[in-house]
Amino acid sequence: MKSMVRCVALFLLLAGCREPACGDDILDPGEECEPGLDSDCTLACRTPRCGDGVVQEGEACDDGNEDDGDGCPSTCTICGDEVVHGLERCDDGNNDNMDGCAACLTSGSFVDRLASDCHRFVGAFDGALVANCGGVVSKIALETGTVSPLLDYSSILDSYGSAFSVMLSDETFIASVHDYVVPTLVRFTSDAEVLWTLPISPPSDGRAVYMRGAVLLEDGTIVITGLGRPERGVADAGWVLQLDATDGSILHNVLDPGLPLFTGLALSASGSLLAVGNMRLSDGGLIASIQSDMSVVPLYSLSTSGVDTGFVGSGARLRALVNPLPRSFTRRPYVASVAVDETGASDVWQVDLVGGVLRPFEPGIVVMGEDPETERGVLRRVDSDTMATVWEVDTNTRDVILGSDGFLYVVGSGGQISRMVW
Repeated sequence: MKSMVRCVALFLLLAGCREPACGDDILDPGEECEPGLDSDCTLACRTPRCGDGVVQEGEACDDGNEDDGDGCPSTCTICGDEVVHGLERCDDGNNDNMDGCAACLTSGSFVDRLASDCHRFVGAFDGALVANCGGVVSKIALETGTVSPLLDYSSILDSYGSAFSVMLSDETFIASVHDYVVPTLVRFTSDAEVLWTLPISPPSDGRAVYMRGAVLLEDGTIVITGLGRPERGVADAGWVLQLDATDGSILHNVLDPGLPLFTGLALSASGSLLAVGNMRLSDGGLIASIQSDMSVVPLYSLSTSGVDTGFVGSGARLRALVNPLPRSFTRRPYVASVAVDETGASDVWQVDLVGGVLRPFEPGIVVMGEDPETERGVLRRVDSDTMATVWEVDTNTRDVILGSDGFLYVVGSGGQISRMVW
């Protein structure tokens, strides 16, 4: 009997000194779970996750690492296999980023982030964006996010300075770098080559001029529009400048209080130059045709002034987009789209958004603003034909542009550029 007791005691002693092991149905330190106690537990006694080397439900692959370049990404999903896995919202099996499903995310979804410290987009061309970032006009590669400086104007500007850049149709750029009195126009390429620079003296006793729009015409000239200050205490006047695109030589330079303050330019189906802007900021807006001698022929009067205007479409589908000038930050301005031809126009759409700003793209319009009821920031895509809302997200936005890859790029309130599904 004593021998049996000693054997039982020895067995219990040895059992109490066992080595912890996965699969012993005892949750030991370092184990997340036990297969015998939890049916979802892996054979390694870990909770299922991407990267554990086991393909679980909702995963298309799992190679046990976080390397995105080995055929199985760190998300354990394969976008493009026409099966919606894990965090994917869609998967249509194609590379069309304009069909409502891109990177396996649906329209209005944020995909990833690129550059930071940016304020406004200048343009977009194949494989790249151009934006004003930290006082530098910069090219941002869409595939890698690499930022390359094109024109650094930060050293030119003083505390009163400003700069404004526009991309022309030949994928060159023109910037107006302003030191409060005399602007310097700079034409440069996407390879950072400066083609020419030109200081612009205000015409006819003007005090200062500011570029707000530019377009390259088929005759090899550049037309620039904006506003000027004839003298202190006098209302702004309209400014129209025509240059030779090759060397920047001045052909016309007009500053006239009778001219509108044009901020948007486009070519009609027949090649006529159309412009949209304000009548001295307070007397309503105007859509007009600018003639070859830079004279202005009014086409359509708007009921309110616009501080940020532009065009979308081409030929018969050309529309002028006007963001009216708010009288105060609490006023609920409307954003209007005006169908335009060479003989007239008519208002077709309005929407209430505090501080509403339009950006025209094909095949749609993006509206940035604030909901007057909830005071939340709104980013909204609108169909340019029906004016119906396609999607809307809550976010504060400085600027947007449509990239050559079909994604919408957004500058947030903090200067961060993010990529969204169009």
